[in-house]
Amino acid sequence: MQVAQVIAQFGGGILASVLPPPEDIPATVQAAQGQYSSSHLYPPSEHKGPFTNQYHTVFALTIFYGDNQSVGKAIYQDFLPQALESGQIKPSPPAEIVGHGMESVEEACQKQKAGVSGKKIVVTV
Repeated sequence: MQVAQVIAQFGGGILASVLPPPEDIPATVQAAQGQYSSSHLYPPSEHKGPFTNQYHTVFALTIFYGDNQSVGKAIYQDFLPQALESGQIKPSPPAEIVGHGMESVEEACQKQKAGVSGKKIVVTV
């Protein structure tokens, strides 16, 4: 089932994506590609679906510079390292550490090329 079909089952709404939307989306689903906020797409009072809270999306790369730099710092420096260490967040799928440093990259690529299912192939630096 497509995400658009799930949105339609909840009464319709907006499918926001960085990829082009599927061509066969239900009439109650509006496709929005790129960076949007709910206030750009519709006034909240006109939205009939279950998700009526306003939100603002931040394009992933902008969290590292400019006005949104504090978002990247809050996630990747202040929160995530401690959350991973304490077990509050567990990486999924589990990592398979192949080795350390550039000398292990070739082995990791070969392992990935041979086929991997249900785990991440990791080279530490």
